[in-house]
Amino acid sequence: MRAVGILEFHCNGLQWIRAGNISLSGETLDAVIGAGQNDGANRRYFGRRMPNGVGEATFEGESWQVATVADIGGLVSQVRVGDARGDGINRVYASSPAGLYQLTHQ
Repeated sequence: MRAVGILEFHCNGLQWIRAGNISLSGETLDAVIGAGQNDGANRRYFGRRMPNGVGEATFEGESWQVATVADIGGLVSQVRVGDARGDGINRVYASSPAGLYQLTHQ
């Protein structure tokens, strides 16, 4: 996932064919899928460096829209989405050398 973003493939029953890619700035180190905005829609969340932070990719009709969730001091090596508090609200969690971050969409 380095440099080019997230590569997309589909299978035609015989082989995997590259369908495109989600262009991302920086170097992508981790990617997960989850409903981080609590609206029932799964999105792709990714950790990156240069710029350091967490990004979010949402499929809207025919293309991917990429947004920054948070700029974090230090490369983001892991990202997870879930209800870690048990309160029914999914949050995006990111780890970096600077600490563990909990990100909540409002």
